[in-house]
Amino acid sequence: MVIARKAFSAPCFQGDSDIFVMNGQNDTEYVADAEDEKSLCSARIKVKNEFCDYNAKYLADETQYFCLSDVKK
Repeated sequence: MVIARKAFSAPCFQGDSDIFVMNGQNDTEYVADAEDEKSLCSARIKVKNEFCDYNAKYLADETQYFCLSDVKK
C-alpha cells in the first residue's frame, strides 16, 4: 500500500484527504497509521488463502497479524 498526499492533479484527488493505493490483492497486506504527517505504526496481515478479502482479513481464524511489520522506510 502506498499513501500519497495531494499527489494527483485531477479535481477528484484535490483536498486534505490522503489517498490509499493498493497494488493488487494477495495473501499479505500491509497497513500503516499516520497522524499529522508522522508515521505511527505498521502491521502485516497474512491470510491463509490467496485472496485478501474482508472475511479472510478480519473473520477467519487462520489469519495472522504481525504488529510492527517488516516494512522498511
